[in-house]
Amino acid sequence: MLVLAGAFAIWQRLGGWPEAWYRISRVDYFSAVMFGPDGTPNRHVKPMSDIKTHSMSQFQLGKKLYTINEENAARINGRPAWYFNQDDYNAIPIKHWNTGPKISPGLVYAAWQNKSLEEMHGIGRKRNNLPFLLVALFAFLVIIMLTVAAYYSYNSYCAVAPTHCGPPEFHG
Repeated sequence: MLVLAGAFAIWQRLGGWPEAWYRISRVDYFSAVMFGPDGTPNRHVKPMSDIKTHSMSQFQLGKKLYTINEENAARINGRPAWYFNQDDYNAIPIKHWNTGPKISPGLVYAAWQNKSLEEMHGIGRKRNNLPFLLVALFAFLVIIMLTVAAYYSYNSYCAVAPTHCGPPEFHG
């Protein structure tokens, strides 16, 4: 049983059916990876003899034809592989899809390591609350002083003109 489990593990490690058979028997093969409508990849392994060369190199999978292009060939287990959308005749140009300017990974890393924005905006630094506390204390003292001044002003006014202070029943 252990020998059978070991043989099955080796078979799966070689790619399972039919890839393991092609590898053991040294048959040239290729992989076609089809992306379904939901984006799920499905890999098909086919012998190179399935590629027909007419005006273009193409192969049949199910009832559909697909064309291959050596410029867009990737490698899976050392063998050519092409990627297709399920409803597209042409292979996805995986090597040439990003033809714009190249961005160096070192440049992106250097940007993340740059501390100038952090220093400019004070990100990560503990804020000093002392100025806010001083302004709040000053405002509180001003309110207290205005309240005391209003109280003594009213008492002084009542001492000078008692007939104008208090409720009318006390003016007797």
